[in-house]
Parts: sequence; structure tokens; C-alpha cells
Amino acid sequence: MPLLLLRWLRARPGHDDLVTPRPIEKQVVARVRLLLHSVGVETHSTQQTRPSRQARGLPDLWCMSQRTGGFWLEVKRPGGKQSPGQVAFQHGCARANIPYVLGGLDEVVAFLMSRGILASRVATAVLSVNFDDPAAPSGNFQSAREAQ
Repeated sequence: MPLLLLRWLRARPGHDDLVTPRPIEKQVVARVRLLLHSVGVETHSTQQTRPSRQARGLPDLWCMSQRTGGFWLEVKRPGGKQSPGQVAFQHGCARANIPYVLGGLDEVVAFLMSRGILASRVATAVLSVNFDDPAAPSGNFQSAREAQ
């Protein structure tokens, strides 16, 4: 990008989205799955690349492990919004006391910390990783028990 254009973009309100684009949902899903797998949480994708006959509002991932039990995960990139079907599914989970996580890496880290699966110092390290950097770690984050 030419330097003058870059300077102009930075001077504009809301320039961050133009200069540093938000990750697409597929990238967020990959990052979240990397983290979950590295702490022993199995994930099963329900995402479809084409129209399907699955229930409307079904979250992106069903996640489970011996330590977390099962939980639904609806992945959203920063600024992403739920569809009406997704909101209805989330409310159904709340009524049935089924854990439901909505968001990206930050929300998954908070959920894992609340369950004692991820230690706070490890969570800080995870959230500071620049996944777009080719030298970024490829996984194997420590769980809360391993970090002690």
C-alpha cells in the first residue's frame, strides 16, 4: 500500500478496519479450535459451506472433554451479530442449563478460565499471540493444572 494512501487512511475515523482488517470467521474458528484442542477439548464442526437441512441457529461447534463436559460454541468475529435463530438456540440452551459460549478467542479463554482449565498467566500469553505471524506458536498451550 503506498505510504501516502496509508497515512490518509490512518487519518480517517474508523481507520483501523481499513488498515488492519478484522479476521474472517473462518480464521477465528481455526484459532479457537487450536486453543481448545491444545487443552484437550474435542470439537465437532456443524458449519456448512452450502445450504443444508440442519436446524437454523445451530452453533458452529459442539465441544466436549472430560473436564468441561459438553458445550456449544457460536463463533463470531469481532463485530459479528447473531441471527434470530442463533439467539433462539442460545435461549434454549439457557433454559436447559447447557453451556453456550458466544464469541471468539477472548470469550473462549474466559470460559476455560471459569472452568479452571486455563490458568490466568497462560490465558494472558494466549491472548497476546499474533496468529498472523508465521513464527506464532502452533499450539500446545498449558492447562491450568500444567501451569502450576
